[in-house]
Amino acid sequence: MRIEVSAKMYGEFILKESIIVKSYPYDFMIFYEKGSYYISISKKVIDYEPYITKCQNCNGIPQFTLTISEIYEDMIEWLQYIESMGAFNFGVKKIDWEEPKITWIPECDAEYGIMPLLSHQQKKESQDRFKLLKESNLQNIVIYRRILKEIYIPFTYFRQGRVFFDKQNYYFAFINFFMMLEYCFANGKFKKEAVLKEMYKAGLLRKSVNSVLEMVHKEKSRRHFNWIKDECKKFQKEYSVEGILYLLIEYRGILSHAGGRSKKYIFNNQDLFSLAFLANMICFVACGNMQIYMFLSDRQKENYIKYVEYKIK
Repeated sequence: MRIEVSAKMYGEFILKESIIVKSYPYDFMIFYEKGSYYISISKKVIDYEPYITKCQNCNGIPQFTLTISEIYEDMIEWLQYIESMGAFNFGVKKIDWEEPKITWIPECDAEYGIMPLLSHQQKKESQDRFKLLKESNLQNIVIYRRILKEIYIPFTYFRQGRVFFDKQNYYFAFINFFMMLEYCFANGKFKKEAVLKEMYKAGLLRKSVNSVLEMVHKEKSRRHFNWIKDECKKFQKEYSVEGILYLLIEYRGILSHAGGRSKKYIFNNQDLFSLAFLANMICFVACGNMQIYMFLSDRQKENYIKYVEYKIK
């Protein structure tokens, strides 16, 4: 008997055909059906009887006991992981892993007819540029999970930040982007000076910020560059890696606490556009750098984080 967990999937990608990836004991598939994208994960279950759906007759009324979640919790975790990693790697916006469809798939004649209900779905209470999604996109994030380990957690903050950013909610977009940077580079510190010290020591973050400084300075409109330069001047900082990190941490303090300094931004969301854009770009570059960094040897890592500091000419 096999069990399959499937959920609706949203994102900025297109499919030419269904893609299938196998990584024992799981089969992964992304497919298009009835106007929507779906992702499914299935696995073989040997001792399935304790988990299958059952039906009891209570005073003439049938009552169903649905599939025990313990048997598919690992597959829900996979959906969460693919949602987070896929946000950066192939434009995933959301996977409805909170509303999965659970399906039992008989593999022989003896397994047919033993359940009153083969499939059920949980329910919660209560156009952009698209990328071509290829088999290799899904395959890479599946097979590299052991190496990338818990990296999907900060990628979750990045995904949530992108959702807010696309909705032009720059206040909460920035908060989520900063949480990603804080998770990865602050080493558990929370006070302003300590966070700045830890982040500035992080070679991977400095390299990412430096790359963004160059990109922003070279943009044609100069809108974001002018805003950042003015903000650095206001805080008596240079347009540099250290100046940008100071700016991000300063605004973290302003926007993360309800009070006089934050209230003016609640209804003036556009004032935070360049700040959210800056944090978005830094997180995006950092995501790419982190994925590469985790595959390098210690010596390669030392060389990788080296960079030439960008200076305005």
